Amino acid sequence: TDDTDDTDDTDDTDDTDTDTLSLSFDGVDDYVEIPDLPEESDGTISIWVKSPTTGDDNAWLTNGVPMWLSISLLTTSDGEIMFTATSDSSVPSWVELTGAVSLNQWVHVVATWEDGIATLYIGGAAVSTTSMSGDPLSMESPWDIGRNSYLEQSSYDYFIGQLRELAVWSRALSATEVATVMSDGAAAADSTSLEVFFPMDEGTGSMLTDQSGNGRHAIIDGATWVIEAP
Repeated sequence: TDDTDDTDDTDDTDDTDTDTLSLSFDGVDDYVEIPDLPEESDGTISIWVKSPTTGDDNAWLTNGVPMWLSISLLTTSDGEIMFTATSDSSVPSWVELTGAVSLNQWVHVVATWEDGIATLYIGGAAVSTTSMSGDPLSMESPWDIGRNSYLEQSSYDYFIGQLRELAVWSRALSATEVATVMSDGAAAADSTSLEVFFPMDEGTGSMLTDQSGNGRHAIIDGATWVIEAP
């Protein structure tokens, strides 16, 4: 009698410790769309990212179409992390903040903007700050994780790599709070201004559950769960 267990356990992450999980994007057609966020003049984006390539417009998070009318976080062909934002002033300005990135390593990235000042943090440290002529354009457009459209919505560039723990606040976190988020996670920071929080640790299914309490759950399109985390 053949007592071999024929159970298929391929890619089964249901029983995996959630602290070891992340979401993987193939750079071809994987993405996640987040519902609209409320209109705010100040804000913070926090995320963990790991990518094997820099590439052109290798964006992890964007809102708005086209990308140059948006807020975005991406890696560039020059091997840098870039935060971009277009202001809503009478003469819109394009802001770019950059910092070096290490390939195939997890890195914590935070971008803040408040009172016309934008700051980029990498690994818990502020690496670039600049002024803006006005606040960033509306946060109310749908946000995409893992893809961006530079010119039109029918043509996208897709991110390749892994992402973990995305959070967006409706105010600029302080440098101390950024350090806390990096060491202890987004849940350890201010919850009253937290607009969306995806730990990205479900390990199964096709939905990212918003842990902010605002119910902005997101649908995963193609991205897969992997046992790898910062």
